[in-house]
Amino acid sequence: MPDLKQQLQEYVEANIERIDADDVRETVSQPGTGSPSRPSLRPAWAFVLGAAVVLFLGGVTWLLRAEPSLNDAASHPETRVIGDEWNPILSTARAGQPSPAATCPPGSDPNALGVVDQSRPWGATWSNQVAVFDQHAGRIVYIDEAAATWTFDVCTNTWSEMNPRFIPEDSSYWPDPNGWSGQLVYDVDSDRTISFTRGYLAVYDANTNTWRQRSQPPEYDSASPGRGVIYDPTSGLVVVQTQSSGLVAYDVDTDTWTPIGKAGDGQNSPFLVGYTPETDRLILLDGFNAEGTIMDPRTGHTEDLRAPDGGIFAGFGRLKYATSTGGPYVLDDKGDICRLHPTALEWDCINLAGGPESDPGRAGLLGAVVGDSINNRIVLIYGYGPGFNGERFYDVNAIWAIDFQTKEWTQLLSATGTMTHEEQ
Repeated sequence: MPDLKQQLQEYVEANIERIDADDVRETVSQPGTGSPSRPSLRPAWAFVLGAAVVLFLGGVTWLLRAEPSLNDAASHPETRVIGDEWNPILSTARAGQPSPAATCPPGSDPNALGVVDQSRPWGATWSNQVAVFDQHAGRIVYIDEAAATWTFDVCTNTWSEMNPRFIPEDSSYWPDPNGWSGQLVYDVDSDRTISFTRGYLAVYDANTNTWRQRSQPPEYDSASPGRGVIYDPTSGLVVVQTQSSGLVAYDVDTDTWTPIGKAGDGQNSPFLVGYTPETDRLILLDGFNAEGTIMDPRTGHTEDLRAPDGGIFAGFGRLKYATSTGGPYVLDDKGDICRLHPTALEWDCINLAGGPESDPGRAGLLGAVVGDSINNRIVLIYGYGPGFNGERFYDVNAIWAIDFQTKEWTQLLSATGTMTHEEQ
């Protein structure tokens, strides 16, 4: 009803302006004088129409206040637009045809435990997005604490070291005392992995095993840990949550940036954690409260959403959520990994104690959560194990997978228990 009121008001204003314009234009020369006559007066029906509409609008306003059931917002989830403007780029752009997805070769067993004594990445990183799934290659792309690039074959559960440094020319950046703290996203239709970190932008091609560094506009710096980066399968663009510029669309093929709109108020904005293809919505969660937001990426309209009970884990500003998935998966503060049902908007949570934490002290710190679309599971990659009573930290590197359909845990790679590179 508020929309009807606004439409009626705009109609009246538009017609009054048209009447004024017609009155001004209605100037004819008097015969024999060559001088224009006085504009004709506004017809009486215009005043009657204006008065009637004003009275009608007033009645509508009174009814809306007196009878909330007439208001659509009272019977539906509250919707609103974050920010003053919303760029329709995610509606006008269209994704290209993606490369064929890989499949496991005949005879392989993706549930078989990988070889224990294989080479592995260094530790875990203090980041929220250090791994993505390259569905064309059928491998997880992972950046370790030494900034080395690794891939994990989800069909054989084996690590392979790729390009050793993803920006080898930049001697001033590495090593970072806090490890690599960027964010990865796999652009499906472009078949590229993109890294956003501390003002740097780099693009990885798994087919050629090469990184290419690109410039990143300072106003779109997404270095703040915890900010999300999501691939939008409809537009084929990457949605980047920046520190101060809100949501921005990045086109890796043309290397162009387009501001979309605000997703909160700067530092206080919720974290972008996922996209639901069933409902075409972005999911944002507050890192310290049991609150969230459902956002329409085409219009910017939002609705409220409850986070998992107890909130979500966002220690040190690093939110743990899964990448390369068909829906949001987050780690909550109770030690569960939770999946959002796209239509019921309820969280389905599974405790880690049944899998990675079944052997206390051996799972280590969770470095990454990533979706494996080949085997329809979520993969958890661990790094440093905890040290107690003055003991050193150990590089355990265990990998587990959870199937949300069967609720079953599968260990893909066991822990090594060797000392970290910092202690050797």
